[in-house]
Amino acid sequence: MRVLLINTNRETAPDPVVPAGMAAVASAVEAAGHEVGVLDLCFTPRRQIGRTISRTLRGHRPDVVGLSIRNLDNCDALNPRSYLPEAAAVAERVREGFAGPLVIGGPAVGVAPGGMLEEVGADFAVAGEGERSFVGLLAALEEGQQGQRVPGVLARGSGGPPPEVGHGHPGGCSPEVGHGHSVSSAAAGALRPADLDALAPVSLQRWIDLDPYLRRGATVPVQTKRGCAFRCTYCTYRQLEGSRYRSRSPEGVMAELAPVARRWPRAVFEVVDATFNHPLEHALRLCETIASSEASNPWTTLSVNPSETSLELFRLMRRAGFTGVGCTPESASEQMLDRLEKGFGRQQLVGCARQLTEAGMPTLYMFLLGGPGETEETVEETLAFITDHLGPRDLAFVTVGMRVYPGTPVASRLAEQGWLEPGADLLAPRFYCSPHLDLASLEKRLRRAQREQRKLLLVNDTLILDLAPVRWLLRALGSRPPHWRHPLLQRLFFRIHPFFRARQARLAGAGPA
Repeated sequence: MRVLLINTNRETAPDPVVPAGMAAVASAVEAAGHEVGVLDLCFTPRRQIGRTISRTLRGHRPDVVGLSIRNLDNCDALNPRSYLPEAAAVAERVREGFAGPLVIGGPAVGVAPGGMLEEVGADFAVAGEGERSFVGLLAALEEGQQGQRVPGVLARGSGGPPPEVGHGHPGGCSPEVGHGHSVSSAAAGALRPADLDALAPVSLQRWIDLDPYLRRGATVPVQTKRGCAFRCTYCTYRQLEGSRYRSRSPEGVMAELAPVARRWPRAVFEVVDATFNHPLEHALRLCETIASSEASNPWTTLSVNPSETSLELFRLMRRAGFTGVGCTPESASEQMLDRLEKGFGRQQLVGCARQLTEAGMPTLYMFLLGGPGETEETVEETLAFITDHLGPRDLAFVTVGMRVYPGTPVASRLAEQGWLEPGADLLAPRFYCSPHLDLASLEKRLRRAQREQRKLLLVNDTLILDLAPVRWLLRALGSRPPHWRHPLLQRLFFRIHPFFRARQARLAGAGPA
């Protein structure tokens, strides 16, 4: 079969994201004997998207088209933006020149596959991991076994016949191929590969043109394991990857990265696991393997978890080439850490911060304010932590308002409390902010802390890094990600920040900020 995969993600702020998941699926599909084409729309000008899709469809003549959808929205309660209209527009463009099965997949789809089918207007949704679930769907379609159940796959159920491969129609298809509009964790997990090393090797640079990504400050994503053992109330990782860790061998990871390292020796590799240092033994072994390899690329990760850390690990990370990391406590209040079920307390967070500072590791701390139970006092505890424990090259990244995702514990609790109405649509950006806080007052308090400390960023501040002059300066200085770790760039950011916000306010018709 001829298969065309399309990356629909076009967000580039603060940095574009290399569609490594789509490349992994492309490798698996090809290994299964299919002919694969890839279309990456990330840098395609909006006015050219339709023509680009039409031209690609004519050239590739696919039997099946798959859309990769990364995010539902930008998770910014102060300036929310949904990405689903863009994904639906791509699907509509595909339908204009293609009548066969249209399949959607990616993290956004795994969160709410049934709703995404209706929102985008596709025939199938891959809710499981694509290397197995999507390949299984292709096998069913190829063999004409449309009545066969494919674990991890949902079909849009209209009662009509499924689209014929190569001659389909834009209608719905039989619910027998999937599991209706919801997929059980057992069904999705049935095709979660336990041995990640047994999956087809991914030649990232073959499927994706990395040059435009790297020029714009992107990192090269590296997944060394899947799954998450933590139970954070707001998080979707356990839905997407399961609660049991499935690790790749560090040697296999480095072998797969070797061609990229040789061609782009200055590219920054980023470990994108749900948690980098849990379990600790895997992180230590990974760093030892990196340190002993021939590659000299810098590394980073945004998933250091304070629950299980050691000075030995952070020093080893420095030796392996980690130039900066992110730490995700979400709060520095004992009360809020308990409510969010983070799996660690304030003392562990403080200890982690001291170890990072002693190891000389620049750190971006990420906080989520406004969750259930948040008060002005708990906010002040977090701001005090930023004041007391962030080093000279550290920054704090603050999100205001909790994005409520379907299927998460916090969604169930808010429904029980009456905050969520029955059948609430959680595909559209829906944010919870504690009733103990006034959103406008909270933003003013954070802006004041930003002026006083110059250590704090809000989500929409990252748009500054997407400005053409800033990107030009980053390239001229030879800056490599993560950019926030450079003191010079930090000072520059906070100097231009007031002017940027004033410009934003004028454009919005709100007067000067």
